[in-house]
Amino acid sequence: MKSFRSMVYLMVLGVASCASMSDSAIKFKETTLAYERALRWGNYDMALALHSNETTPLSEQERKRLSHIRVTGYNVINTTNDPPHSRIIQLVELRYYNEDYAVEHKFNTRMEWEQIKDSIQWHIISPFPKFK
Repeated sequence: MKSFRSMVYLMVLGVASCASMSDSAIKFKETTLAYERALRWGNYDMALALHSNETTPLSEQERKRLSHIRVTGYNVINTTNDPPHSRIIQLVELRYYNEDYAVEHKFNTRMEWEQIKDSIQWHIISPFPKFK
């Protein structure tokens, strides 16, 4: 019974915290989660679609190369909010391996997110991560 009360308390606390977040903050959280999932599942077209500066689709050669890349970690190290410019900057550690070599690599990348004007939508203005 005690664990049930604890679970109910945590659910109420979770709902209350979401209710206090702005629509923009909720959308940012949803968008960053979708981006992370796209990278982890190898859906690079979806991940690329969130980059506002990447307007050309992946070449067949790049698509083939990325098909061997498996992202194993997406860890946000630091987040900086820049409210006047509707931007959020994240330092992210990406971990991945190439299926052909099975050696894990990691690198830090700066992800600069910008809120689309007059919207709650977010996009990335940083370049697409370079998996070498």
